[in-house]
Amino acid sequence: MGPSDGRRDASTVSPAEAFGALSNETRIQILRALSDAGRPLSFSELRDRVGVRHGGKFNYHLDKLVGHFVDKVDAGYTLCQPGDWVVQAIRSGTLTGGPTVDPAEVDLACARCEVPLEVRYRHGAVRVSCPACRGTDETATVRRPEREVDHGTVAVLPLPPAGVQGRTAMDILRAAATWAHLDALAVASGVCPTCSAAVERFVRVCEAHDAVEGRCDRCGRHPAVCVEFRCANCTDGRVFDAVTALLYTPELLAFVKDHGLDPTADVVEWSWDYSAEVRSTDPVELRFVFALDGEELTLTVDGDLSVVDVTRRDDSEVA
Repeated sequence: MGPSDGRRDASTVSPAEAFGALSNETRIQILRALSDAGRPLSFSELRDRVGVRHGGKFNYHLDKLVGHFVDKVDAGYTLCQPGDWVVQAIRSGTLTGGPTVDPAEVDLACARCEVPLEVRYRHGAVRVSCPACRGTDETATVRRPEREVDHGTVAVLPLPPAGVQGRTAMDILRAAATWAHLDALAVASGVCPTCSAAVERFVRVCEAHDAVEGRCDRCGRHPAVCVEFRCANCTDGRVFDAVTALLYTPELLAFVKDHGLDPTADVVEWSWDYSAEVRSTDPVELRFVFALDGEELTLTVDGDLSVVDVTRRDDSEVA
């Protein structure tokens, strides 16, 4: 299969046509019935599952979906990938709203003041806040934070409403952290997690950084280096500290794994000590030193965050 030239094919519809095709409860039930079946259904099987008696009426609605959301095959009707995405979005609650979880204290302390953090959920986002200090968040992953929260924000993490169901506040935080790290993996790999288009990366370095006790007056951030990712197709964007952007480099991932840690599953339960040094700004050269259990890993990276030098010292060498 060769690369696409971007032209519409027979199965491509405009956004207005796509949303118009979905603007009927019977059509939504058709998509859900095909998803539940997990196999092609004949016309009569599908009509029975949806519960529409009149064959002509049912055929009218089914015809609005065939070709883009539903495919006609020898065995009957089956979901196309866009139809599957619609059902996934409905079941996740992304399109229809979700619950609100009031602030609840969790068994996790603020890195700055050691006061227990609070977790709340609203409008598809988990907000982690410190009730005692200004927090540390300058790289929130949600574009429209809840401005009415007046205490310190530590993190804002997107999570579909389905991720809240049946979970405690701490479990919600764990789920959101895992979701965010998988999202970060896609972004750091140059793939937009929202639309799958290519992502541009921009490394931002504060040349006169001074944030020992708080945010830097020059750049307004805690870390001297952050990384901005931007998708030109859907305009989605992420801003990470450099450590998050580096997390999935083979050298750092191996270092973490060697110490029995899983950066996805255990992300809320552990942290490492690290230091960051801006060695040069023209050209950009950065050095990060990570410490775990007495062992150190030093990564030197260039302006594209490509690793140019690696040094790993064992416990005896560090001591």
